[in-house]
Amino acid sequence: MDSIKSFAPDAVEQIAKHIKIYFEGSLDIDGLGRFYFEQGRLRVTADAVREHHILASVVNQILKDKHTIVE
Repeated sequence: MDSIKSFAPDAVEQIAKHIKIYFEGSLDIDGLGRFYFEQGRLRVTADAVREHHILASVVNQILKDKHTIVE
Protein backbone atom coordinates (compact mmCIF):
# COMPACT_ATOMS: atom_id res chain seq x y z
CA MET A 1 0.00 0.00 0.00
CA ASP A 2 1.39 3.37 -1.05
CA SER A 3 1.10 6.25 1.37
CA ILE A 4 0.65 9.84 0.31
CA LYS A 5 3.50 12.13 1.35
CA SER A 6 2.40 14.95 3.65
CA PHE A 7 4.04 18.36 3.98
CA ALA A 8 3.66 21.48 6.09
CA PRO A 9 2.40 24.47 4.07
CA ASP A 10 5.63 26.38 4.68
CA ALA A 11 7.83 23.51 3.40
CA VAL A 12 7.81 24.81 -0.18
CA GLU A 13 11.40 23.74 -0.91
CA GLN A 14 10.66 20.17 0.18
CA ILE A 15 7.42 20.13 -1.82
CA ALA A 16 9.30 21.32 -4.91
CA LYS A 17 11.98 18.67 -4.40
CA HIS A 18 9.34 15.94 -4.10
CA ILE A 19 7.67 17.09 -7.31
CA LYS A 20 11.01 17.27 -9.12
CA ILE A 21 11.83 13.68 -8.10
CA TYR A 22 8.45 12.04 -8.80
CA PHE A 23 7.23 14.35 -11.64
CA GLU A 24 3.58 13.09 -11.39
CA GLY A 25 1.40 12.09 -8.46
CA SER A 26 -0.29 13.57 -5.44
CA LEU A 27 0.62 14.88 -2.01
CA ASP A 28 -1.09 16.29 1.05
CA ILE A 29 -0.48 19.74 2.49
CA ASP A 30 -1.38 20.03 6.17
CA GLY A 31 -4.49 22.16 6.55
CA LEU A 32 -4.99 22.56 2.80
CA GLY A 33 -5.69 19.01 1.63
CA ARG A 34 -4.72 16.96 -1.41
CA PHE A 35 -2.76 18.44 -4.29
CA TYR A 36 -1.87 16.81 -7.58
CA PHE A 37 1.19 17.37 -9.69
CA GLU A 38 1.83 16.45 -13.28
CA GLN A 39 4.59 17.20 -15.75
CA GLY A 40 6.65 18.49 -12.82
CA ARG A 41 4.16 21.24 -11.87
CA LEU A 42 1.82 21.57 -8.89
CA ARG A 43 -1.81 21.85 -10.01
CA VAL A 44 -4.86 23.23 -8.25
CA THR A 45 -8.36 21.82 -8.52
CA ALA A 46 -11.38 23.69 -9.86
CA ASP A 47 -12.62 24.31 -6.30
CA ALA A 48 -9.27 25.69 -5.08
CA VAL A 49 -9.25 28.65 -2.72
CA ARG A 50 -6.81 31.56 -2.63
CA GLU A 51 -4.35 29.74 -0.33
CA HIS A 52 -4.14 26.84 -2.81
CA HIS A 53 -3.33 29.19 -5.67
CA ILE A 54 -0.70 31.04 -3.65
CA LEU A 55 1.04 27.82 -2.57
CA ALA A 56 0.99 26.40 -6.11
CA SER A 57 2.36 29.65 -7.50
CA VAL A 58 5.26 29.72 -5.01
CA VAL A 59 6.16 26.05 -5.52
CA ASN A 60 5.94 26.29 -9.30
CA GLN A 61 8.13 29.41 -9.28
CA ILE A 62 10.76 27.51 -7.28
CA LEU A 63 10.59 24.67 -9.80
CA LYS A 64 10.95 27.12 -12.68
CA ASP A 65 13.83 29.08 -11.13
CA LYS A 66 15.96 26.16 -9.97
CA HIS A 67 17.61 23.71 -12.29
CA THR A 68 18.63 21.55 -9.34
CA ILE A 69 17.33 21.60 -5.81
CA VAL A 70 20.00 21.12 -3.15
CA GLU A 71 19.41 18.09 -0.96
